[in-house]
Amino acid sequence: AKPGLQMSNMVSSEGFMKGIPYDRPYIDVVTSLLQWSLDSGMIPLICPVGRDTRGCSVILDQTEVTAAVSRALQPHKVMFLNHSGGLRSPGRKAGTLHAFNRNTSAVLDTVCLPADLPRLSTASCLSEAERRKVTTITKILNQLPAESSAVITSADTLLSELFSHRGSGTLFKSGDPIHRYSSLVGIDVQRLLALINKSFDKTLKEDYFDSLQGRLRAIYLSEGYNAAAIITMEPVNGGTPYLDKFVVSSSKQGQGMSHILWECIRHDQGKLFWRSKAANKINPWLQNSSLHTDKAFYSHRPIHTHILHFNIFRLFHRIKQRSDHRLTFMKM
Repeated sequence: AKPGLQMSNMVSSEGFMKGIPYDRPYIDVVTSLLQWSLDSGMIPLICPVGRDTRGCSVILDQTEVTAAVSRALQPHKVMFLNHSGGLRSPGRKAGTLHAFNRNTSAVLDTVCLPADLPRLSTASCLSEAERRKVTTITKILNQLPAESSAVITSADTLLSELFSHRGSGTLFKSGDPIHRYSSLVGIDVQRLLALINKSFDKTLKEDYFDSLQGRLRAIYLSEGYNAAAIITMEPVNGGTPYLDKFVVSSSKQGQGMSHILWECIRHDQGKLFWRSKAANKINPWLQNSSLHTDKAFYSHRPIHTHILHFNIFRLFHRIKQRSDHRLTFMKM
């Protein structure tokens, strides 16, 4: 069988026998062989072996081969399998890169490129091999469609990565950087309004943005206006941050954008509370993100409450509630 990979420049065979090429080759993929295999109903298994310009077979770097095949096929997802799973740190909690210095060893589940790259590149917990893989993934995603992603995960969890919404490895996505604003200056209010209205499927009150004057603490907004969060300051316990709006456009849902936005908020705010209807479908996620869940009553109506550490009874008297609402306090 012919090798499915060819090299377009000269490489010393002596260097390859030692495993150290004198110059990193550019790998040219013969896509016709891959297409023939796919058209025949077979999944091609590609060995990292190519042929140089002299016709000699040479061993290639498997990561570079993966990058070359990805450039040629433009896939929606590229998976790097190993025995250990996603990127780990002995000093962090599960989540995104903003939680990199927590006290529990767990998998880093989401990396947003290019925003997270500087911090990830300097993380002391990564091995040199992991740094090289991160660099390769960054290059791959730069040459793929915006909706493409890459995953580092264990071979044992391959099925969950392929057939579930939540995998167990580290997901790399090219995403909009998240910017923080302390006022509406520099924000296209009409684009932000359109995002909120479409996400909630209803129209905000005309005076909503005017009502933020004197209460606005921060607005988190992705560069492409695909995700946003509005934080206000409420007069509880001398001032407590309140998550007034949290929206992600439908085109970005399921791509890690909500986790990235959430970790930006958690990293900056330290504590906050929010409310949602008890029938809200995302309440399980809200519960998982809060410190404690409890049930209280206000005006003889049930309110599901997630408590952090401030006086909940003062809070009820300060915030108007509608029936069957859920108050949630952020877990740090």
